[in-house]
Amino acid sequence: MLHITMSSQENEQIDAIGSSCFQKDASNRSLNHYKKALSTRRSEKTPYSSIDIKLYTCIGTLYNNKGGEKGYRLAIENYTRALSLHQEIFGVEDPAQAAASCNNIGTVYYQQRDFQPALTWYQKALHMLLYDGLIENSEDQSLKEVVADKDSRKIDGQVNQQNRKAEMTVKTCSNLGSAYHNIGAKDKSIECYKLGLSFLRSRRDEENMTKEEKEKNFSCIASIYTNIASVYSLEGSHSKSLKYHERAMRMREKAFGDGAEVASSLQSIGNEYFQAKQFDEARSAYLRALEIRKRVLAEKHPAIAATDSSLGCVNYQLGNYIEAIRNYREAIEIEETRVLRNASLTNTYTNLGEALKKAGEYDEALEAYEKAFKIQKEYLGTDHHPSLYSILMNMGKLKRKRGNHGEALQHFTKCRLFFEEEEDSNSLNTNTTQSSASIAKLYTHVASSHEMIGDYGEAAKYYTKVLSIQETELGHIHEDTANTYHRIGQTYESNGNEDDFDRALNYYKLCFASRKEQFGIFDRRTMNAGAQIARMWAEQCKRP
Repeated sequence: MLHITMSSQENEQIDAIGSSCFQKDASNRSLNHYKKALSTRRSEKTPYSSIDIKLYTCIGTLYNNKGGEKGYRLAIENYTRALSLHQEIFGVEDPAQAAASCNNIGTVYYQQRDFQPALTWYQKALHMLLYDGLIENSEDQSLKEVVADKDSRKIDGQVNQQNRKAEMTVKTCSNLGSAYHNIGAKDKSIECYKLGLSFLRSRRDEENMTKEEKEKNFSCIASIYTNIASVYSLEGSHSKSLKYHERAMRMREKAFGDGAEVASSLQSIGNEYFQAKQFDEARSAYLRALEIRKRVLAEKHPAIAATDSSLGCVNYQLGNYIEAIRNYREAIEIEETRVLRNASLTNTYTNLGEALKKAGEYDEALEAYEKAFKIQKEYLGTDHHPSLYSILMNMGKLKRKRGNHGEALQHFTKCRLFFEEEEDSNSLNTNTTQSSASIAKLYTHVASSHEMIGDYGEAAKYYTKVLSIQETELGHIHEDTANTYHRIGQTYESNGNEDDFDRALNYYKLCFASRKEQFGIFDRRTMNAGAQIARMWAEQCKRP
């Protein structure tokens, strides 16, 4: 009997769709074939059997592959019909097959990111497997109660005698773990994954396993370890995450030797070290992953580019800018061969620009930023998108550094217009403090560029906008606020007319008061602010 579980791209947390005939490019001809077969059986009044269950399951899978609201609705209808028929024909026998239908229904909801009904169906599947198919009120049964009672019912022994049932139990636990992970129930997610592990471990009779069975078993254990690691990683528990990634790597070594699967674990280990800011350890893991991938994969494989890019990031953090540049360029050489350019190539070009800037190669850095902007614009089909903002900012800052203040201002102005339009439409997804801080930095760049080209009135205007944000978010007694008082004072002083002289003096006084409160009267920063005021008074005394 065919058992089908659905697929998801979220780090091996949902199992792959059955056989190769159910790929997403399956034609309508396949769907029509199954519908016709089902219609023929009904017209001939053939007694319902496992064949009908299979047909409904296949039709459900093909509709699910089509996607969309209609596709998902019809997928659920057909999977539900398959489940109903199974219960009518087999009752409580073969709970693995009934659980497969529940998993299929749950995963249709999962793919729509409707996690609560997905959880209900996964729980129903687990209840069937642990309680021999008795599903009354299972939707009200919490996972905790199911797990707590499994030992008293001596379910482990029954599952160990039925490999297919055990495999479906492991898959169901993985699906539950993924769904719980997505709703933020991390403890329950880990509980599910560990329950799946308990079934795998209980049936590990390696001496009597074939090579294929061993590979499958070790690979499944590795996948669950990886899933647990991902939960701990999102919690920021890097040491725990690393422990499970390393366990996953050992399982993959047992199953496949020193191959691409091990390189995948090494890449994950490197990523975890990188997030923990342990850059030397991250670099070692990435280097091992790169060595394996270059040995076992095709020359231009995207996985090699991914590791090269990761190495570039860690070398950048270590200050090895020349090595980082080489890593990024090697990654770009591979990524450029892909038919479709995407955000990955944009990020690599942006990172290359950052490394070139650190290495003092400003012209090449600007060229890298411009390529990143062009690719991202082509990929998005617009030059007005949040992901383009950071590239424009980088280009603006670099042009300002090169003394091209007018061109820098053009880039900063584009960013400003974008931010202000986003604010007007209330579409910023960041919290107020973060978005305000970002806008304050942007306005500072705009003001500075206006100042450098001698447009002091506009400079003062945007420094004042920065000040308004800082006084609200940081208060008057803060170093950043004091610095902005000083900048506004300088800008008004540079403008040179009588009214601006008084404004400048007032802002210098505000700067002095803020620094005095923060650092004391004898701090160098406070004394410098006082010196500015004394100089202004001296200038005032010279006036007729």
